[in-house]
Amino acid sequence: MPQVLHKSAKLTIHQRKMIRESKKPIRVLAKELGVSTVTVFKWRHRENPEDAPYGPKEIKTSWKPWQVEAIRYLREKFLLPLDDLLEVTRTYTRENSARSTLGELLKRKKLPSLRELKKALPRR
Repeated sequence: MPQVLHKSAKLTIHQRKMIRESKKPIRVLAKELGVSTVTVFKWRHRENPEDAPYGPKEIKTSWKPWQVEAIRYLREKFLLPLDDLLEVTRTYTRENSARSTLGELLKRKKLPSLRELKKALPRR
């Protein structure tokens, strides 16, 4: 499987490993690879040749924890579809909620879909 690099990556994992194992001076390696000495220094001192994760470690949200718990409870207890859940949310917790925002919240918090919830119900 080909290696997938982010668009601003300057080196492959193979090159990064070579930097760590090489005894050549940083300037020589930088010139050979066509990168800055800072880049070579960074990869020589990193423990892992993989790309470090970028972006926030925790997504900031304006939802209060009690609102998320209320949405979780309503979804699981009453099996409300997204539009009905949105209506209840707008009425009782956040009147300016957008459908897409609520959908993203459900995904981010890994709340089960209606299909999954209905499958988990005991058959009659």
